[in-house]
Amino acid sequence: MKNSFIKVGSVLIASIFFFVACSKENEPIENSATNEDLIISLKNYNEQNRKYTPKCDGFWDCATRIVAVAGSDVMGAVGGAVAVKEAAISLNLVSGGTVGTGVLIGGAVVGGATGSAVAYQALPKAEKEAKETKSILPTNPKDIIIPGGYSDFRDVGNNHNYLLFISYKGIEGTDIDSLLVDDYIVDRKVDAITSKALKSSEFKVKQNLMEQFSQRYTASGFDFESLTSEYLKASLITSDQKQVLDLFITAVKNGGEERLNSTIEYYISTVDKSSLSTFEKQSLISGFLVMSQSYYYWKN
Repeated sequence: MKNSFIKVGSVLIASIFFFVACSKENEPIENSATNEDLIISLKNYNEQNRKYTPKCDGFWDCATRIVAVAGSDVMGAVGGAVAVKEAAISLNLVSGGTVGTGVLIGGAVVGGATGSAVAYQALPKAEKEAKETKSILPTNPKDIIIPGGYSDFRDVGNNHNYLLFISYKGIEGTDIDSLLVDDYIVDRKVDAITSKALKSSEFKVKQNLMEQFSQRYTASGFDFESLTSEYLKASLITSDQKQVLDLFITAVKNGGEERLNSTIEYYISTVDKSSLSTFEKQSLISGFLVMSQSYYYWKN
């Protein structure tokens, strides 16, 4: 009798485990992709589009070179978000380590502008002179479709272009970092927390690092993987972000202007569904959105 009871109990327990396992298996799981899945998806996307060769004329008309300079915008935006977050936390401007989107956007806009302004400044004279001075603010003619959770970041690319636009005459100056910070704070009428974080010595140290990275990036002939390696060593991006960013620049170069929006939208959507942290997603998507506009800033 005792043995029969044990057998029945064992069957019952096994049945319960089976039922639970089946229930779990059939549950809809959101954002379940691992970081490995993320990289595989992005590599597959790039592979499907790698045969496309964009047309190339002059330096500022060639998609690959425009993207090369704009790559420093992207890296500056991602690194700038990290730098301003660290500054805000270090200065006790926020509680619980939670930094508002306004602060992150400020770091991304100023960081992105810093990155590309210095990369541009380091170009040979002939290539700088070939760049047309913009008389009107250049923008992407089409809107980028982004998930609702990132709606606050929608204008980060436009704000980046506008900052470069209003600061353009001063880019040849030596104190680019302070110029961009001051212009952004005054023009955007930012809140006190964002202003203090951007004007802090903590942010300036990281901004100066990004300037050095951009100078070496241009000198290297725009070796983007070396640029992301420098950001990684400085803890301005994570190793997962480096992989994503390296793939992103390749995808944008391969697709050129014709596929710019669709590439950016794919990367935003795929990153959003990944298992990256919320902040990793926010900073990456800020960089992608900066590219959506900076491409048109640097294009003649």
